[in-house]
Amino acid sequence: MDRRDIQNDDENCRYFWSNLGDWFAVCKRDLPWRNAPSPYEVWVSELMLQQTQVSTVLPYYERWMKRFPDIHALASSDIDDVLGAWAGLGYYRRARYLHAGAQYIASQCGGVFPSTIEALRKIPGVGDYTSGAIASFAFGQNVPAIDGNAERVFSRFFGIEGDMTRGASRKRLVELADYVAKLGDAANINQAVMDLGASLCSRVAQCNLCPLADRCHAQIYGKTESLPQKSKRIEKTGEYYIALMLTDGDNCLMARRSSGALLGGLWQFPMVRVARTKVSDIRACAESARDTNIHLARHRLFEYFGYISMIDDINIESLPQNVEHIFTHIHMIVRLDRAYISPAKHDALPSALDTVVPTTPTQEFPYDAYTWTSCANIGKKYAISSLMKKLHGMATKRPY
Repeated sequence: MDRRDIQNDDENCRYFWSNLGDWFAVCKRDLPWRNAPSPYEVWVSELMLQQTQVSTVLPYYERWMKRFPDIHALASSDIDDVLGAWAGLGYYRRARYLHAGAQYIASQCGGVFPSTIEALRKIPGVGDYTSGAIASFAFGQNVPAIDGNAERVFSRFFGIEGDMTRGASRKRLVELADYVAKLGDAANINQAVMDLGASLCSRVAQCNLCPLADRCHAQIYGKTESLPQKSKRIEKTGEYYIALMLTDGDNCLMARRSSGALLGGLWQFPMVRVARTKVSDIRACAESARDTNIHLARHRLFEYFGYISMIDDINIESLPQNVEHIFTHIHMIVRLDRAYISPAKHDALPSALDTVVPTTPTQEFPYDAYTWTSCANIGKKYAISSLMKKLHGMATKRPY
């Protein structure tokens, strides 16, 4: 920011800083990670809050801190335990980042959380926003923490147009946020910006209640609906799958998704995609799927896991209802087949349960291991996703 820009913006930045600070002193949300937080508490809360509402995070955060109260507890835990504690919160890569980050801090930093922006960014999964949040909230440094809420508040108040994630618009945003943070008390100001963006300055603005309304560019010029300007979103797709519950009645086959795949590290009934189409067409696609395509997809599943020679001795029952599950960019419909192993072929299965067998992930089958386990272990011994909970619940009539 050049000297002329600083002079032009200084008054607005000070107004922004002062009014927002006064508002936050009265309207601050009482959240457990805001009471003299440790860097570990800030880190955990910030990763949980990414693309997830506070009300959803609160019970997960409380359970997490009881189970993994510090860096050493998390670093020494098995990844399956970590994913199990995260199950239901979504975006499981965040849990893997926490686990990898804890191991990095334990092994490379002597178990002591780094305090500088540069050192914080070396932690797996920690970028500009998270490093700024930890540095300001836990270490009291006057640095900005720019999340989606901050982008919206700064864009509207200062009238920043264009894509807020890149180019001149991003540069302008960072300069203004940095200038405001350096006015002091950045921990409270950063949190005030987030709270304002999550409440009065959300997608539907409540300008009549906003402490910044008198000088807000978007309010004055009628641009609250157009700012911030959105980058083009990824179009959702519809996908139709078959999931296979291969069982002998008491035990079943489970596969672990590879770390680079969607829901990586979680266990599920093996699945294979039958069709991919537009979201608007996916239900019709699932209803009209040809038996030949389903039969071939099922055969590919048996072949991948080495049970193709047993297929004539397996009784397959298709459950009457499909399961629907929506991810950020995929609307998924899953048909569940329950396949019973013939008693005559039971000796072909592994004698030792819970033996994890490595396998090579492919694009069609993104699994790095499989095992036979007691059906009672599903969701207990092995971490599963919300989608898998739906499938297991339908197969066993067990509510989650």
